[in-house]
Amino acid sequence: MKKAFSLLIILVLVSKTYAQNTKEELSLKIQEQYSWLSGTIIENMVVLNLSESLMKAVVEGEKFPNGIKNFHSLGVSIMECHDFLYEPKLFGRCDAYSYPSAEMKTDCEKEVLEMKSKINVKINASKIKFTEISYRLLMGYTTAIDGFLSKNTGSYGFNRDWRPKTKELHIIIELSELAKDIKVDWTPDGKTVTVTGPAYIEVNEWDTKIGRGLERGGKK
Repeated sequence: MKKAFSLLIILVLVSKTYAQNTKEELSLKIQEQYSWLSGTIIENMVVLNLSESLMKAVVEGEKFPNGIKNFHSLGVSIMECHDFLYEPKLFGRCDAYSYPSAEMKTDCEKEVLEMKSKINVKINASKIKFTEISYRLLMGYTTAIDGFLSKNTGSYGFNRDWRPKTKELHIIIELSELAKDIKVDWTPDGKTVTVTGPAYIEVNEWDTKIGRGLERGGKK
């Protein structure tokens, strides 16, 4: 029993180390290829509970759609969401697409760390194996959230003057082996929404269902 318990601890530590390393790698690739700020936001305001095979596909950036580009775009939209709801704003002040002064970088990173408990996205797919469709759905559901948070694109959400009921917004995406359709559940306080979608089957109008379900939880 003692040996089995020790083995369990080792396996858990290996799993966590892999997840931490690949999350850091994703953040660094976003910073190198696109924007230091969007990479910092993904590192701190997005939780990725993905299986090893899915996480590997995201970080490699070789599948279609490109996982690195996809999460960079999500980081930008989370930044825009922050700037819709809070002062001081991040985008212009933090010089998102070039490298700011050391003092400004420290100030902006501090703001991201302070805000991660108020605005965040969590993606749960730890039991979902990589297949062409599971990867495409992961990227698709993420893109739906991205478009909802963006001020400049999307058929739903902030682009249509939607706002959350409070100045907190926690979005959870669940890829499920059992789900047969899209389900969007808001907590009564309007702070947290869980979007559950099938992992291996693509349902009709899944993007529209996500957009409409998200809009139900806020105000205009």
